[in-house]
Amino acid sequence: MTGSLLIKGKRGPAFFAETNFWPPKFVKFILTMESGDSIAFTDPRRLSRVWLKSDPLCELPISKLGFDPLIDMPLIDVFTHQIKKRKLPIKALLLDQSFSAGIGNWLADEILFQSQIHPAQRTDDLSDENIQKLHEKMEFIVKKAVELDADSSKFPSDWIFDQRWNKGKKVVSYINEEKIEFVTVAGRTSAIVPTIQKLSKLQVRKLYLHLLLIVLHSSSERSAEKKDIREVK
Repeated sequence: MTGSLLIKGKRGPAFFAETNFWPPKFVKFILTMESGDSIAFTDPRRLSRVWLKSDPLCELPISKLGFDPLIDMPLIDVFTHQIKKRKLPIKALLLDQSFSAGIGNWLADEILFQSQIHPAQRTDDLSDENIQKLHEKMEFIVKKAVELDADSSKFPSDWIFDQRWNKGKKVVSYINEEKIEFVTVAGRTSAIVPTIQKLSKLQVRKLYLHLLLIVLHSSSERSAEKKDIREVK
């Protein structure tokens, strides 16, 4: 989620500007291999950590990570079970690294947009058709991004990626002539297209009832406070 591995003499990721300087900027350490090749780890945000482990896949923290959609995408029946046993917004689940390793905010938005699923939709309310599409799009989008070396200038024009960075700007963004809006789900900003990413009717009813209970509870508390004030007087 943060940092890069760069090999001396090799082209780095498209987003890494300085590929002709060694050691690269923001370098944290350099590994020199027996072959003579050098690998540098860089991290301008300083959020990453490095552990030396004898068996990384079986030791913490790696052992707690979920499947990697690039190389270890689960079969649809396993994927369906993993989703339906949880009860939370689908955006929150996608960002949970213990569910799927490597899915960040923009990938989650892209997957949900192409799956036509609202990020606040509860996992236990998703249909089998929703989950099937989610499975297909997750695998496709991750593999496509890696195939293109994460170079966003090469991403397909029908992806929401290029249009999702305008929150806070006085710009109205559109994708395929449909308006993009921004909502907060699981504490993260989500770019959505409301005309195609709609909450299910069941989810809407649940939200309505939840809000109604909040209003009734708040009204009851205010009534109790007024009664206490009158008694004190």
